[in-house]
Amino acid sequence: MNDAQKFQRLAKWRRVKRIGLMIVIAVGVLMVATPLAYKLTQSKAAKESNQISAILEATNTMMSPNIHVSDRVLSNTTIFGGTVMSHRYKSIEGQRIPWSTSQGDYSWLPGASGMSDGTIDETETKQGMVSFDRETQRRIPEFFNLAVKKPNLKPTQELKQVSQAKGAVAEVAITFNRPMTSQQILSKLPNKLHATWYWAGVTGKMDPTSFQNHLVGLNAEIPQGTTTPKLTADDYREFKSAVKKVGQLGLDWRYNGVSVTKGSRTYIRQNPQLSTAKFSGIIVTGRTEDFKALNQATWIAASSLGYSAPRDPVQLNQ
Repeated sequence: MNDAQKFQRLAKWRRVKRIGLMIVIAVGVLMVATPLAYKLTQSKAAKESNQISAILEATNTMMSPNIHVSDRVLSNTTIFGGTVMSHRYKSIEGQRIPWSTSQGDYSWLPGASGMSDGTIDETETKQGMVSFDRETQRRIPEFFNLAVKKPNLKPTQELKQVSQAKGAVAEVAITFNRPMTSQQILSKLPNKLHATWYWAGVTGKMDPTSFQNHLVGLNAEIPQGTTTPKLTADDYREFKSAVKKVGQLGLDWRYNGVSVTKGSRTYIRQNPQLSTAKFSGIIVTGRTEDFKALNQATWIAASSLGYSAPRDPVQLNQ
């Protein structure tokens, strides 16, 4: 073997050695980078899921007219992200009625996160557009602003029709002639009917019938050991915290150029305590026959039926 051949062989060996070293380095970098990248992406996904969960909790507290949450779970999880889902229901005189889920997709990929808290369908009637929950196809009770000249739905008077039904339970949204405190409301409400949700109302010429059920207010929870909902100072504090949280998260709902979120912040600023806070309406539940006591009530400006169902033949103690 001459010198030229020896040189070529040495050069070839060096090239092989260099390539091998590069492969070893690449494998080493990959072994270190892969778990690090996975950890970083999953950390980002966890942060996104926590934010989606916080959004769902806040919105379910401040904008769920007689809608309650049974759980909050993760679903459809992959290495890219998943979905935070809240299953929801309505409570009508002890009967639980399934409602649409609220959910949010999360991901570490930019722009892949999003929210959905139930979509509505609308049906045209003589009074205007009546709304239904798309997932369950159950009717949504409406509130009204009497100052609006051309609302999406004209004010309805449905208490008489509800009271004529037999053997059923129902929820009815009642709009007041003027705002009242919770104590004033309860003093006017018959004992057999129950206020389950308190509406904060709107200002100016905002049309709540176009808000797609994004109405601001709070649920009255049922204390343990009882069957009657009761609005407490703790409920109101949670409501105020939720309104502030929504503002901190930068969320907003706008209809016809009007900010629902801004209106909710104005409301808690003007109504800092439950004892003096005034509400523009309530959702009432009860047996349909018992709504007859409200047929001649002069403090009611409008009434709108939500969901109604045959009464359970057996009522067990909860």
